[in-house]
Amino acid sequence: LQPQNTDVLLLEAALARLQGKDDEVLERLERAYAVAPAPATVQGLAVERANRGDRDAGVKLLRDWVGKHPDDAATRMVLADLYGRADQVEAAMMEYRAVLEASPRNVVALNNLAWYLRAQDPEQALTYAKRAYEIAPESADVLDTLALVLMENKAFDEAQARIQQALKLAPDNAGVRYHAARIRHAAGDTGGAVIILEPLVEGAKDFPEKQEAAELLARLKE
Repeated sequence: LQPQNTDVLLLEAALARLQGKDDEVLERLERAYAVAPAPATVQGLAVERANRGDRDAGVKLLRDWVGKHPDDAATRMVLADLYGRADQVEAAMMEYRAVLEASPRNVVALNNLAWYLRAQDPEQALTYAKRAYEIAPESADVLDTLALVLMENKAFDEAQARIQQALKLAPDNAGVRYHAARIRHAAGDTGGAVIILEPLVEGAKDFPEKQEAAELLARLKE
């Protein structure tokens, strides 16, 4: 009845993705964007292009959009994520800062800025991490970031406390457990770090930082 209805096209794209019909996904998203250029359609199309290996096309689509709609914080967040996935950290941080100008309580932007800044500017990272924590004190992701930022600032006792809170909220999260080991190691508790790392490294479960965890365990056992 309404073959050009945007909601219908987006639903068809979602169904095609579930069915593994990748070409139909892209075609429906392209039609949805052509029919009704809007945050939802531009974001969906850009992410799909990036996921297919054409990240530059996805980034360009989003950059053109935010250039015309500078107050669209949601689309800036998607753009920042694509930059982050491409290791374009400075570009990602620029977008997160633009988001915070319009939405200073955006927890994801605050948390991700703290994460990116934790090594190069620990003090500024701590400012962002604490603001995120004030807004979302029960978020495991926020607590995890705050703990690592505190570690970078040599506040080991508080880092231990925050990572323990994160572990209570996400006990099966291998990344958080690895970060707990890093904090113990930084605080001088090599034995405690090894106890955490061994099951992570020897277990079958993969996680993004597993190789880093294995290298740290090997160094600690030397």
